[in-house]
Amino acid sequence: MQRHEINAILYGMNGMERIIVQSFRCSSFGCRKTYGPNFVWDLSHKYNTATPKNIEEIGALFVGTKIGFTADYLKYHSFLEFRACVSAMAIKHTYQHTFNTAHGEQSNWFAKMHASAIMSWIAVQELYPLQLHLSIKIGDEITPQALQAYHKHLHLKVFPPKCKTTVKELVADGHQKVHIKCANSRKHAGKPPKHGRIKPFGHGWFMLVHPRDLRILAVRSMSVPENNEILYDSLLEILPLYKHLDGLIMDRACGFLPTARADKSLKQIKYWSIDGFHAKGHTKTCPCNPIYKKRLATRFKGVNSSACEQVFSWFRGYARLLNESSPMRHSFKVLYFVKLHNCAVEQKQSTYLNRYVRSGKKAKRPYSCGKKTVAKKRPAAAMS
Repeated sequence: MQRHEINAILYGMNGMERIIVQSFRCSSFGCRKTYGPNFVWDLSHKYNTATPKNIEEIGALFVGTKIGFTADYLKYHSFLEFRACVSAMAIKHTYQHTFNTAHGEQSNWFAKMHASAIMSWIAVQELYPLQLHLSIKIGDEITPQALQAYHKHLHLKVFPPKCKTTVKELVADGHQKVHIKCANSRKHAGKPPKHGRIKPFGHGWFMLVHPRDLRILAVRSMSVPENNEILYDSLLEILPLYKHLDGLIMDRACGFLPTARADKSLKQIKYWSIDGFHAKGHTKTCPCNPIYKKRLATRFKGVNSSACEQVFSWFRGYARLLNESSPMRHSFKVLYFVKLHNCAVEQKQSTYLNRYVRSGKKAKRPYSCGKKTVAKKRPAAAMS
């Protein structure tokens, strides 16, 4: 091994510190790889070599041979992102004025290094239990395979409560404020922009929330507008875990009801209802309207049908933090924040959620149960 000493900068909670870092290069002719404090260079990429315990022992994580951040700094700011939705540019501005560091106002260098370090630190902590921490590229993104494995692990092992029999109903809804960058997204609702091009981002996130404690049991990104397929896939993913689940509340449940009745895999859910906020916009003949269907009103009496809206009042704050991130980083952090949210729910520390529920009013646009078919008028020439 060839050893080299390099002057480096370590950023911490007490300001900037100049240190000396040692790098090593393998002298084997078939290897010749260069090793940093917590990474190895391979094909122009820096692959992580550290475990969470290694980072704690070193006391820092390096995103480059010359740039590192202390473990306390990363732990503090990762939770600050979750709780206060603080962006990397805000951290840069605060750090610069607090410790008088020489980061120009026009330079985004520190913000990029900070964001890469936070992402790498979270990825090491979360992917180590899955033995995928060695696939992390420092300063780059996690692989789609690692993201998929993390998604599956959370939904099957982490998101479910300790007592699954308490989950007897769910509230489902989608939210568009927080969305992933996507060049191939479908047309968005509303007035199109003047330039005529499709907006280069997705359609937000879809969630299944337990109304008893506002715990998120499923989350899925929407590359297309909210539809029956997204709800169907979300339910099939977690339905086998909850044997006592027999009710679902959604603003447009009547539009999904024919699909549910035709599919044997959804027979477990016997009660399909509209939430109280949107119920006033549905017709009296709507099969999912709890105002006129006593069967549904009795089943969901005392159930918080606005659980998703309360969760989204918190979740929408991540728009500025995540909307400019790459798709992989965006998706990974959403899953991570949902995990932290569920931990806060368990510890009864979810004080950031809105506790007030709005009362419903008649909707301006018709729902699927209220659309009236209008007979087309025959042309005057055909009537003569």
